[in-house]
Amino acid sequence: MVGAGHYVLRSQANGLCLGQGAPTTVFGNPGFLLEFAEDCQLPARSWLLSATALPNVFTIQNVSSGYVLDVQMAATQDGTPVITYGKTGFDNQRFEVRARDTFVSELRPQHHPQSCVSATADSARITTCEPTNSTQGWFLKRSDCL
Repeated sequence: MVGAGHYVLRSQANGLCLGQGAPTTVFGNPGFLLEFAEDCQLPARSWLLSATALPNVFTIQNVSSGYVLDVQMAATQDGTPVITYGKTGFDNQRFEVRARDTFVSELRPQHHPQSCVSATADSARITTCEPTNSTQGWFLKRSDCL
């Protein structure tokens, strides 16, 4: 069971930890791309899950920058990048953590809950949820347990 707290997000597909990467801009405002790394101890790989009013739905904030996971421009197309961006409070920054089994969960953005956050070669994007797709599986480990 996942609750509010500090976590590391490790991809089931590649075994690497998701973290904040290079800076970018969206509508002239700063944001950050995402990237994977083997070292899960870095602050850029630590995420604070904050509960919302809905069960199992969280805002996921990067501990290093304070920016939150965000489906870029609230788009709904498969392949839309997931980035970190300043907190707006919109549904594209809220994610349901839905258990697939005892260890693996999927992350579903609330503005388009039929999509899941998928690991790509170097980042994360949304794609239509498929329960057997390992790129959409995430191990959420409490960061104080590493």
